[in-house]
Amino acid sequence: MEIGNWASSAEINDCVRTARELGIESNLFELDTFGFTIIEPEKAAPPGFAKRLLEATQELAAREDAADVALNSYEAGNVDGRHMFHLIAKGDIFCEAMMNPVVMNIARYTTGQLGRLHVTVGFLKDNSSKKPTKLHCDASGVTAPMPFYPTFMNISWILTDYTEENGTLAIVPGSNRWCRPPTPIEQPKCLGGVNDDICIPIIAKPGSIVAFGGNTWHGAYPKKKEGLRAHLSYGFSRSFILPAEIWDDIPEETIRKYGPEFAQLLGKYDWQGWRGEGPHFDRAVEGQAARAAARAKAAE
Repeated sequence: MEIGNWASSAEINDCVRTARELGIESNLFELDTFGFTIIEPEKAAPPGFAKRLLEATQELAAREDAADVALNSYEAGNVDGRHMFHLIAKGDIFCEAMMNPVVMNIARYTTGQLGRLHVTVGFLKDNSSKKPTKLHCDASGVTAPMPFYPTFMNISWILTDYTEENGTLAIVPGSNRWCRPPTPIEQPKCLGGVNDDICIPIIAKPGSIVAFGGNTWHGAYPKKKEGLRAHLSYGFSRSFILPAEIWDDIPEETIRKYGPEFAQLLGKYDWQGWRGEGPHFDRAVEGQAARAAARAKAAE
């Protein structure tokens, strides 16, 4: 079917056309149907990009003190391993990973043209990380019943071999349609619970992109294999959800370099956030014009 410039679906026409060009149209179907999808390295990025991204992640981990991140020593929560946040402020390659055409296409398809960057997280596990991560939903703060459509989308770059033995992600296919988080009694045995195993392991090569929505039940298998397990997660949310990270320290030079789409993700065109002066609709108008001009230029 040829996709027209239909007014009734104006926000989605270009998204689906672009997905078709990128060869990931079926991945959008998988996201809608099963709540997750895996994009192979050949479709995700040019050769060598994942290797550079892993090297940059390891360099960042060596440069920073893990103790500076409170979550790394938080024993009461559903976490294990090392976490690094605020990635786009820590190197161009982390910005490139976010602005990747496949990542952006999935983000816009699922969280809308006005969606925001919600959070960036580097997940690293070494030989000391052996605990599973229990099933949960990323749409935290969204009261059940959750909306049927995604309010949050997790798009992750896989940087090492992801297998069950290496502590890969655990996904419950179709759980996105249940519109609620899992209960304690529904935790599967493979993740330390008592229920039958309803999740499946994500098997992915370095350079793959794994995406799943905020409604999708997921966790992580216990890591049993020696060596590093690493992925970078870019979380996107709809415009009415307060982002977890604050982006007001990103230099204007960086925003200009990556353009109006990048600025939109960081909230630079948001009309909300006023005091006595009232709404800033001029920002929204400016953003709409800037993004349209950038798309037109790219299409030339």
